[in-house]
Amino acid sequence: MPNLSPQIHPNTFKSKYIHIRGGAQYSDDEETSSDEESENATEYDFADDIDGDSDFDESFDDSSLLPRLLHHYHTTPPLTKLYLTSSFIISTLSFLLNQNRFPSILTLHYPSLLTGQLWRPVTQFMNLGPLSLSYFLTLQFLWTYMSSIEKLLHTTPTTFINLLVMIPTLMVVSYGVLGLNVDLLGHNFSTFLVYLWSRLHEGMEVNLMELFTLRAEVLPWFFLGQTFLLEGQLPTLDFLGIVFGHIFYHRYMDGGVKGEWLDKWYYNSGGFWKWLREEYEKVGEEFRGV
Repeated sequence: MPNLSPQIHPNTFKSKYIHIRGGAQYSDDEETSSDEESENATEYDFADDIDGDSDFDESFDDSSLLPRLLHHYHTTPPLTKLYLTSSFIISTLSFLLNQNRFPSILTLHYPSLLTGQLWRPVTQFMNLGPLSLSYFLTLQFLWTYMSSIEKLLHTTPTTFINLLVMIPTLMVVSYGVLGLNVDLLGHNFSTFLVYLWSRLHEGMEVNLMELFTLRAEVLPWFFLGQTFLLEGQLPTLDFLGIVFGHIFYHRYMDGGVKGEWLDKWYYNSGGFWKWLREEYEKVGEEFRGV
């Protein structure tokens, strides 16, 4: 029987994941053997999660886009894959059948929610805008950060499940109380993910598409400022995403609350939960180098 309440601390997540995806040259059992390796161990290349593993890239010609996309899709952790696949299917059907408009039956409408249409908050987060270049950029952005966090939390999956329940609920309730725009909750959710990712990678240098570097903890504030400068409006929703990220990090990850009831449910239930446990075993194989 697995430990139902493993200790969660971000420092335990960093080294193994960075060793696989961030270009680090060290592991938990080894020390770096040169100054170059030490430098690599503290720098995260933002483009790595976009371009993929170098071994795979060498196996295909630059024009072999489809095999690379299929590889990335296959290695995406389960809940990130489920979320983004659902968004893509709905958006594609909307493009083909509904003049590229997200179906109104799937949008968040608070009066309808109160009458029992409980799917609306869930499907609203899948609305990343009409199918376009902007949609695919947002999809890639969410994939980069969400899949990274899910992989980091693969040994404590109920923390990630709690994230997917708690934060969207906070957003739906608070946005309703404050009267904020809920049309593109997926975009706002990405701000939360960036903040959480930055806390899990504190002190690391982030290479933004070979243009310049930032420390990881500055990244969410950089995107917040970008919203203000490029869109000419107060980044209220971006700021709320950072606030929610701060709350979740300190309450559930930095030695905070442990959801023992969710652990028991996760480890003792069948059906979907059994499938999810099997998928996380596959994620674990990547970390073990199987």
